[in-house]
Amino acid sequence: MGVDFTINGSLDLVAVYAAVLSTIILIWEIVKWKSRNSVDVNCCMNMILIPRGNDEKYIRVEAVNKGQTKTVIKSVGFYYWDKCHHRFSKKKWKNFIARQDELPLVLEPGEMWSGLITQDSDLEKMAKNGYLYVVLNHSMSSKGVMKHVNFIEPVRNSK
Repeated sequence: MGVDFTINGSLDLVAVYAAVLSTIILIWEIVKWKSRNSVDVNCCMNMILIPRGNDEKYIRVEAVNKGQTKTVIKSVGFYYWDKCHHRFSKKKWKNFIARQDELPLVLEPGEMWSGLITQDSDLEKMAKNGYLYVVLNHSMSSKGVMKHVNFIEPVRNSK
């Protein structure tokens, strides 16, 4: 028993139009779905407050909702690995959560949130000697958004 498949030479114009249109709509829906929950994270070490009251340094974490829907920032923390390949194998990692009194916070599309985390010597050592990442957990993602924390030695002004 065989199945014969033949095309008789005449294509139905309506069927071709429907196939092309549905493919375009599918691609557009995928693009919309991917952009609905986009949150960008940036961080900077060695931030100081001015006017200067003390020599305390901070890590500034900034989140921008580039998506089309609002999201809730739930928490900010850190992941640390001593070797780069441990990050991919999920071995020998440490995680920390940073206390932020204003969280949870609703972030509308296009809005920005910025927070300060006290920078201590342990965080400086982790950023210098290993792989320190800030992680921002929000309601539109189960894994959170990670950003590598680059340690840049602060420049001292001579007086």
